Amino acid sequence: MRAAGGDCCASSYLIGNCELAEQMYRHDAAAMLHAPLRFVVHQQQTPTAMLSFDLPSAQFACFGDQSITAVGQTLDEKLAALLKHLGASVPRELRHPPQG
Repeated sequence: MRAAGGDCCASSYLIGNCELAEQMYRHDAAAMLHAPLRFVVHQQQTPTAMLSFDLPSAQFACFGDQSITAVGQTLDEKLAALLKHLGASVPRELRHPPQG
């Protein structure tokens, strides 16, 4: 983006798990549109790093298949656990009531 005049620091990453992706793929190959997940680490107007990402459960819910949606919710939980482990705040959108 520097070539276009941008001066923000940012890096994007693709993060995935082949086993979880396969659980969705077997129901609808189009789920690979959102797997692996995309993350961007960037700076706003402060030196604090920010992490931006699409909500996995929302990305996979659009397929209308409960099996795919359930994997998206599992990814939400895994992402929430990672953020908690790193000492970062966990957005409420990543928290789901226990299934049962």
